[in-house]
Amino acid sequence: MADIDDGPTVRLVAHCRRCRGWLLSPRSVAQGIGPTCAMRERAEQRAAEAAAAAPTLVLFELPADNSEDGQPRDLLDLLDLAS
Repeated sequence: MADIDDGPTVRLVAHCRRCRGWLLSPRSVAQGIGPTCAMRERAEQRAAEAAAAAPTLVLFELPADNSEDGQPRDLLDLLDLAS
């Protein structure tokens, strides 16, 4: 006679919100994301925060109104290099 434990095993599974892969561990199911995708998501978030916090690098700062008549001039005119 078969034991009761010989029946099928039922597991709660879900899909990862990032890659749609199967989540099997209870922790991943509770978080809704697998460990690899969670690590990648944190890395992307840190990179986005670092990019937002980094100052914008400016090669040349031109005045907003850089001509007498109100028309913008190009950099060569400002440096007197235009011929």
